[in-house]
Amino acid sequence: MLGISYGELFLLIGATAALVGPKDLPRIARTAGRLAGQAIGYVQLARGQFENVMQQSQARQVHKELQDALAQLESIRYEVRSISLVNPGPLTRKLMDKPQDLAPTGANRSLEKPKEELKSTSTVLKDRTPESVHLHS
Repeated sequence: MLGISYGELFLLIGATAALVGPKDLPRIARTAGRLAGQAIGYVQLARGQFENVMQQSQARQVHKELQDALAQLESIRYEVRSISLVNPGPLTRKLMDKPQDLAPTGANRSLEKPKEELKSTSTVLKDRTPESVHLHS
């Protein structure tokens, strides 16, 4: 601590007490204690403000890094879109050539069933004979 050992510190405190005298010693000690407390308070306040500034700068740095990362992602997305339009892959070509194949298979099946049902009902109507009409005879 400032290059002073504990022995030297006690010697300085004893010499100061002898020079000041016992009458003024409590008042000087009280004043020294207040000043030391205020100094400690200022140091803690400065440390807290410094930590707040550091946290804010770290938050700003993280925010900036996130913005940079989002900008890079957006540029990659743009490049991928431009590449897929200029040089379409097999899936893109298939989708562009046959847009009717975009519907899911379940939707195609539901559209095909009524046609099959219509065919089956028309064949049933064709197969009807007058004898089959009179079922209760």
